[in-house]
Amino acid sequence: MLDLCAESEWLFFVPCGRDLLYDGRMTRSPPPLCYVLGGYGFVGSAICHEAEARGYRVVPIGRADYAQYAGSHCDLLVLAHGSSRKYLAWRDPSADFAASVGQVEAAMNDFRAKAHVLISSIDVYPDVSTPGACRESAQIDPSEVVSPYGRNKLLAEDCLRETAPEWMILRVGGLVGEGLKKNSVRDLLKGDPIWVHPDSGYQYLNSADLARILFDLREGGRTKEVYNVTGSGVITLREIAAWCPHAVLRPEYETLKREWYEVDLTRLQGVLSVPGTYATVRAFVEDVRSGKVRLG
Repeated sequence: MLDLCAESEWLFFVPCGRDLLYDGRMTRSPPPLCYVLGGYGFVGSAICHEAEARGYRVVPIGRADYAQYAGSHCDLLVLAHGSSRKYLAWRDPSADFAASVGQVEAAMNDFRAKAHVLISSIDVYPDVSTPGACRESAQIDPSEVVSPYGRNKLLAEDCLRETAPEWMILRVGGLVGEGLKKNSVRDLLKGDPIWVHPDSGYQYLNSADLARILFDLREGGRTKEVYNVTGSGVITLREIAAWCPHAVLRPEYETLKREWYEVDLTRLQGVLSVPGTYATVRAFVEDVRSGKVRLG
């Protein structure tokens, strides 16, 4: 485990809990302070839990207490408060812009941090169905991003790069995990309607694994880098429905749009082990059915 020395203007790492020689005397380094914007939400709460387990002092920040902490300093600022409602972007692009780009811009003005991590989305890529077109090194033209949701996420990334001295961007795919509030996996488990073709395919990662990967990358010294972060391999909703007793694949679903998400994970797999989509979703469904994990 690593600790961030908060007693110097210089940023460097020391083993957690170790004594330091400072100003001619021995002193114990304080745990690093981590702010998580959106820390009460589905993704943010998983990040808070992982940060606490690694010895950080953690402050979850939501709308209600944002003003209380604005103007303060932290070692690590995680921006997990951007919009996750894709439908809002299609209905009201301006509102989605404010929820994604506006909130990142405001956070960069309102908080002082040594390092920043932005939770973005794989929807920034114009073609999410072809791994070769979804590499982090790709130069993306915002005008080519079909989804206004993805376009706003891309603009939020640019805002972070331009203003943060040290940053990391995680482009996240499908998620499952404790407190899941929305997506097709939850709909199938609850027996609710789905809004895409049953043969639509996605990559999924547990929110706890997302949080683990975030801090593994941070503590590995990764900085000023972008990573696609999602599960390895693709699973269809039809396959998931077979595990969900309440799921009903109605005939009219066959007329819906078929989506396929399959982004390249070579960069992430080069430094960390990446869980598989199939095993992740299967374990999640079993945990929900057994009562081990609760839906939001």
